[in-house]
Amino acid sequence: MKISASDNGWSNNKLSYIKQTVNVEPNTKYVYSYSVKGAKPNILWFSLKGLSRVSGAYKMISDGAYWNNEWHEISGEYTTGEDETKLTLAFVNESDSAGVYIDNVSVKKAGTDSNLVSNPSFETASKNEFAVDYDTINKL
Repeated sequence: MKISASDNGWSNNKLSYIKQTVNVEPNTKYVYSYSVKGAKPNILWFSLKGLSRVSGAYKMISDGAYWNNEWHEISGEYTTGEDETKLTLAFVNESDSAGVYIDNVSVKKAGTDSNLVSNPSFETASKNEFAVDYDTINKL
């Protein structure tokens, strides 16, 4: 999926995003991964807490050295808190750029192969899977 910027009044007047909420178990380790490619954006981040930058639950993707228009897989781990039963994955582009591509999104309970993410490769377009800022996403 390509995520491009738009004018919408956020900090630098550019923001677009996709997000999806998945059910999780408290006090449990999860492994997440996704693939990205494109020209280097100014500000692009991934969060497990929706449109919030919560310490330990987000990654500033644009800081990486992998912006050469080739696919790169990024992964990490997150352990839920004692009352945490949902994670909201979000990819947020705050850049005035040509856009970035996201693919193969996955969140799995550590030690399992079951992906909790619906439509992780964006093969179909459905509002029931990823909440999308449709004014700014230019290709599903």
